[in-house]
Amino acid sequence: MKNILFKEALFLMFFSMVSVAIKAQLADTLQPYSAYWFIDELLEWDVSKDADAIYNRSFTSLATKYYNPDFKVNSHARANEAKVEVLPIFAPTSSNPSQGSLVKDYYAFTYWQYCDLMVYWGGSSYEGMIVAPPAPVIDAAHRNGVPVYGTVFFPPMAYGGKREWVSQFVQHKDGIFPVADKLIEVAKYFGFDGWFINQETGKKGEVEQDFALAKAMQEFMIYYKKHSDLSIQWYDAMLNDGTVNWQHEINDRNQMFFQSGDTLVSDQMFLDFRYNSENLRRTKKKVEKLGRNIYDVYGGIDVQNNGYETEIGYTYPQGANFNVLFPEGESHAASLAFYVPSWTFSSAKNIYDFYQRESRFWVGEKGNPAKTETSHNWKGVAYYVPAKTAVTKKPFVTNFCTGHGEKYFRNGEDVTSVHWRNGWNNLSLQDIQPTWRWVVESEKLSIGYDFTDAYNGGNCLEIKGYSNENDIIPLFGTRLDVTNSTVLRIGCKKLSHSDVNLLLTFENGKEKIIPIYESNGEEWCLDSFNIGNYEDQKLCRIALMLGKGQNHHVRIGQLSVIDRVSSLPSVSGFSIEEKAEIKHGVLNMRVKWERLNQDVFYYRIYKINANGQKSFLGGTTSNACFLPMVPKRKDEKLTLAIEAVGMDYVLSPFSLLEVE
Repeated sequence: MKNILFKEALFLMFFSMVSVAIKAQLADTLQPYSAYWFIDELLEWDVSKDADAIYNRSFTSLATKYYNPDFKVNSHARANEAKVEVLPIFAPTSSNPSQGSLVKDYYAFTYWQYCDLMVYWGGSSYEGMIVAPPAPVIDAAHRNGVPVYGTVFFPPMAYGGKREWVSQFVQHKDGIFPVADKLIEVAKYFGFDGWFINQETGKKGEVEQDFALAKAMQEFMIYYKKHSDLSIQWYDAMLNDGTVNWQHEINDRNQMFFQSGDTLVSDQMFLDFRYNSENLRRTKKKVEKLGRNIYDVYGGIDVQNNGYETEIGYTYPQGANFNVLFPEGESHAASLAFYVPSWTFSSAKNIYDFYQRESRFWVGEKGNPAKTETSHNWKGVAYYVPAKTAVTKKPFVTNFCTGHGEKYFRNGEDVTSVHWRNGWNNLSLQDIQPTWRWVVESEKLSIGYDFTDAYNGGNCLEIKGYSNENDIIPLFGTRLDVTNSTVLRIGCKKLSHSDVNLLLTFENGKEKIIPIYESNGEEWCLDSFNIGNYEDQKLCRIALMLGKGQNHHVRIGQLSVIDRVSSLPSVSGFSIEEKAEIKHGVLNMRVKWERLNQDVFYYRIYKINANGQKSFLGGTTSNACFLPMVPKRKDEKLTLAIEAVGMDYVLSPFSLLEVE
């Protein structure tokens, strides 16, 4: 955006050049990368000729989110008003692996419960200005009920932008906009929900107006909306005369990119960071006159440099306009958009520091969405908006996996590959995360993620400490129909002799307490409980209830609500697409299989070792996977195994593949 410091722009350009050089050097390793283009490249893009395309494709449908006012934990938060958008930087535009990579240090965003929209931020004048989100980001977002947009970024001329790119973008003939058609094709194929258009390329001195160019841009957007069910968000920069001048509000100069008469032009507009209360007051008046919702307008807050240390007030670039967006005691003035909230990762010392920073950013310095009152300026997002849940459909299964870790576990067994010395990341394997993180009364009690152990994935949930009272820790808000075959399952390790129970709450106010029985601390215990006697009710909340006056230490590795009837998934056509020896005794491979007509959570691929044990190699929701760093001695018989993980976490039989 326009306020990136010049030295930062130079750094980003240098970093981009290095990334492109690295990608060229690694071209023979088979590593697929996420997609980005200049306009001419996009127009030439053909999915049948893009060898990486299938590796960037998400098959995870967008979950429905729900807010239940009966379980509002923060009285200050206002429901059904402002929405929250994030524009994080996950990786550079180029050299961004399609299906994760072999490092645990990664921006694994998990606070989806406060998020209504994600823009995958990227693009540069050096690498490419059109960026599609990679499949792992789409998978994690959709699983947690959040739509994802790709980015079209026309940089300011100071950062390499070219005015001819804008003209090229809106080129049309006989009412057809070929670039719009390509944007639709890309989003439909890869499985994301729309595009964020940031047109900031002006002319030197802005002395020349170009009304025709502005009109063409408007017609481009109308064409895009007419020919798809995809969304579009417009950034407040370009005006009706074709010049670039940030308005910080919707007015007669930029309204044409938001609404034209009865015609919707863009689904949302992002206001630049310098808005004030008067800007938003005028915007609301304008928006209501147009018949639109003020919460389709997002006020930007730039947290790239200082995160939650960003000062509160109208003093950009250090200022965050919380007081303007969320006036005390009044309705929210507009929705909120965070620019580069991934500061929590880029500023962190390690993975645990990252989660502490994320917690403070989203729920405040006390790490409790129910206790956000503080003398610090940054109260956390939970102070302003309540959490929503994506647990609205059965089967519901979570292993609490955040999508990265030091190890990988399968049904409690450590199956980490010997070459994964730096851990792994793959957001396609991220589960739905708890709705409230964390509502805890006892000060000596802690709850969080443990990355040393897991049931499936790279981490589990761990509760440790002393409870003064019968602590009730809400985990998931839900909206699940209960039938006579509904079963709740929990996988846990009780490492202390204490009373730990599940507390279920139903829509009629009835509650059910399920004791978690003693288990061997060295082994995971998986228990099932029939809750069918609450047939025709809705399950509304799942909480933990801890015994009073006890020291607790328990790990929870899986939680699910399913119906007994399930179909066994299967895999067919498992084969090698390509393989390459990247160094002596180590292979990179591309494998593929048929995608059958069945619901699959994701697929997991392993190496079968000589002793019969398995080593995890990769996972995806697609039907092709890149397998990095697969060890194979010259005289070794290499056997790969793939399994389909059903939506209720029923596992298919292994399909085996012998590698010559």
